[in-house]
Amino acid sequence: MANFWSGAISRIDLAESRLREQLSRRLRSLPAIRAFKSQKQMVLLREVAELQTQERMSFCVVGGLAYDALAGHLTSIHSDIDLSLHYQDADEAAEMLASRGFAVAPKSAYAAGALREGQYLDLFYWRDAGEGRIEHVSGGTAVRMPRSFLAAGQEVELSGIRFRVPSNEYMVSTLPLIQKARHREFVAALPTRVTLECSRRRETIRISMEATVHEYAATVQGRRAEATGAASGSDGPFRAASGEGRDPDALIGAR
Repeated sequence: MANFWSGAISRIDLAESRLREQLSRRLRSLPAIRAFKSQKQMVLLREVAELQTQERMSFCVVGGLAYDALAGHLTSIHSDIDLSLHYQDADEAAEMLASRGFAVAPKSAYAAGALREGQYLDLFYWRDAGEGRIEHVSGGTAVRMPRSFLAAGQEVELSGIRFRVPSNEYMVSTLPLIQKARHREFVAALPTRVTLECSRRRETIRISMEATVHEYAATVQGRRAEATGAASGSDGPFRAASGEGRDPDALIGAR
């Protein structure tokens, strides 16, 4: 009898979970709910844009909202806003967000989250990797690139809000970290001012952390550019807006 009731309770719990998920999906699909969530996200994006003009430190919007701005329109409702910054600005960023009511908590040596009344920010830190390079590690994947790729931001606009995102060179270099297929396809097609080379190898990162390292570098007219000035080189073969010939999977693989 005990086994019967235990099994019955488990089946009821499973049915309840499925019903909750179905109702949640239907609610999220309602035009009024979608409009409300979109407006709520735009209010937070406007606040982030204002912080970019007021704060001494430099940070950029990345992820889905950055891709939508580069595409010229909002493609979906995003659950959070992703920010990218150098690790040396991590403490100042935490203080800035705390002063605006956010609770900031570290997620790893390379990331933190900030929450305020249902509004969520993801902070992605880039640490110095020597020779003018920076690196970010997520799970078992590490990406290295010239620091200038992050520093060379660009102004974009979305829903009437102007804000700063990183260079296209930065975007393409983060392909190994992008999970969604549609985002990968979009980023792989972005034009870059220089040709990007990617090498891949296994390394032990920092404290016994092993990762596959994807290291990007810029080449200008057949030669490897200096990391500190790579983003300002002459046009490369990926100049076409269509990103013709660039395979997102090939860029993630070894060159």
